[in-house]
Amino acid sequence: MELSSLGLIVRNTQDTAEGSLRYALFSVHQGEGNIVTFEPGLRGTITLTSGELVIEHDVTIVGPGPTSWPSAGATQVACLKS
Repeated sequence: MELSSLGLIVRNTQDTAEGSLRYALFSVHQGEGNIVTFEPGLRGTITLTSGELVIEHDVTIVGPGPTSWPSAGATQVACLKS
C-alpha cells in the first residue's frame, strides 16, 4: 500500500487486493497512517465479498462522496462497522 502526503491510496475497486479500500483500512489498523484517499478518477462499485469493512481506529476517508461512489454488500449486510 502506498503511503503519500494524501495518506493511504485506494487504487482499485477490488474487495481484498493490495490497493483496495479493505487493504487500506487494514493498513490503518497496522499503524501505517490514518488517512485513506481514493485515487482521483477511480470509479466503480466495491462489491464486498468477504464481509463488512471494520474500522477499529480513527480514520479519515477522502473521496468523491457517497453519491458518487456506490458500495455493495454481496449479502446485503452493513458496509462499514466501527
